[in-house]
Amino acid sequence: GLGFEILNIFLFQGQVQAYNKKFVMNKKIILLFIAIAILFVLGGIFCLKKNTQTSPIQSNKAILWDCDSNDKILLSEMADTFSLLPLETIDRSLMGEISKLVFSGDSFYVLDRNYMSAIFSFNTQTGKFIEKIGAIGNGPGEYNRIYDFSIDEKNQVIYVLGNKEKIMTYTLSGEFKTEKKLPFYATALEAFDDKFCFVCEDEERNNLIVTDKDLHIISSYFPNKQYGNNLRILIHPFQKTDSGVFYRRFLDNNIYKIDQQGNLSLAYQIHLGTNTLGINDIKSLTEKEVKEKLKTHRCHIKYFTENNQYAIIVFHDKNKPYISVYNKQSGKTKTSPLESQIDNLLGKKYILPEYVSAKNDFVVIIQPEEINELTSETDSTRLSEDVNPILYILQMKKQI
Repeated sequence: GLGFEILNIFLFQGQVQAYNKKFVMNKKIILLFIAIAILFVLGGIFCLKKNTQTSPIQSNKAILWDCDSNDKILLSEMADTFSLLPLETIDRSLMGEISKLVFSGDSFYVLDRNYMSAIFSFNTQTGKFIEKIGAIGNGPGEYNRIYDFSIDEKNQVIYVLGNKEKIMTYTLSGEFKTEKKLPFYATALEAFDDKFCFVCEDEERNNLIVTDKDLHIISSYFPNKQYGNNLRILIHPFQKTDSGVFYRRFLDNNIYKIDQQGNLSLAYQIHLGTNTLGINDIKSLTEKEVKEKLKTHRCHIKYFTENNQYAIIVFHDKNKPYISVYNKQSGKTKTSPLESQIDNLLGKKYILPEYVSAKNDFVVIIQPEEINELTSETDSTRLSEDVNPILYILQMKKQI
C-alpha cells in the first residue's frame, strides 16, 4: 500500500519534470522562431527604407544660372564651322526618328524608340550603316519596346532597357550576352563606372535610383509622390559625361549631377524669372489644370545639353520655347526665344543642340525636308523625304 503510493508519487513527479522540460524546450523553440521572424520583419523594413529613402544632396558648388533676360544669340558665337552627316538609308537602317544618340569610338549609336524600336550603329566619319541591334519578341534578348540604352566603354558593351523591366546586355556589334530583371519599373537608363542610374515611375518609389551592376540599390532620390497624379517623364532626363551623369526631372528648375560613388549634387540652380511653376504647385491639380498652368507660366526645362565650353537649356514661357546658353568660361548667360536664335552658319530655323559628339561638338538633328527648305526646288541636291535624318555638327570655337 504505502510503498506503491510512494512509487506513484515519484513517477508522477518524474512525469511533471519531463513535461516541464519539454515545455521549456518548446518555449525556447517558439521564442527562437519569434526572434527570427522579428529579424525578417526588421530586415524587410530596412530594405524598404533603403529603397525609398532620400539620400542627402550636396549643393555647395552649384552654379547659379539666371535666365531672366532677352538677348540676341548668334550660333557663330559658339561655333565657327559645321558639317552635315547624312545617315545611310537602306532597308535595314531605315528609322522614323532619333530618340537618343551616343558616340563611341569610330561609331555612333541611334535609338528609334517609337517607330522601329531598335538601335542602329553608323560610322562616325561617313555615316555608313554598320548594324541593327535588338529584336522584337518575347525570348531572351528580345523585347516589345526599347526605352533607353547606354554604352559601357570600359567593358565594351551596350545596356538596353526593355519593356521598362529588364536590362539586356549586347556587345557593341550587337551580339546578345545576358539579361537581368529589374526590381522596379524604369523609363530611362544610364550606365557609368560599374553603376546604373534609372528614372523610376513607380508611385511608391523615388524618381532617381542608383544601383550597382547587380541591381542592388545604392542610393535613391525624390519621391514620386511629390507629383500626385502629375508625374511626367522627360525626353532626356540623363546626360553622361566623363565625370558623372547629369539628371533632371519635370518642373524642377535644377540640374543635378551623380558622381562615381552614386552621390547626388546640385550642378546648376536655374532662375527662370518671375511667374514660375514648380512641383509643389501641381500636386493637388488635375491633369487638365496642370496643362492650363503650363500655358500661363515660365517653367518646364525640356532639354539640357552640356559640353566642355557651354551648357544649354530649352524651357517654356507660356508654352513658347526659349533657349538659354551658359558660357562656362565667362560665367555669362544669354537667353532668347528659340525662334529668335540666329543660325548664321547654315541658316536653319529652330536650332536645338540635343547631343554632344566625341569631340565635344554640339549635334543638331535635321530632317531631310528641312534641308530642302534651304535649297531651291530645281537644286539637284534636294533629298527624298524618305531618307534618314541628318546630323548637323557644330564645330566649337576654341576659347582663349
